[in-house]
Amino acid sequence: MPTLIIHGARDGTVPLAQAEWLAAHLPNAELYVVPGAGHLSFGEREDLINQKVRQWTDAHPVDG
Repeated sequence: MPTLIIHGARDGTVPLAQAEWLAAHLPNAELYVVPGAGHLSFGEREDLINQKVRQWTDAHPVDG
């Protein structure tokens, strides 16, 4: 199953290394590091995340 992992570049709660490890160990995983965002990246950079999710879902359509 394709997986998109989203992590804030300035996240002080969860180290980036944990997101990198997850992306390296999940088959078909992609890590998106949100520039300028912390742990609550969805609230901080909604514009960038929405754009990335749209691009990712277009590239990974769900089969029926």
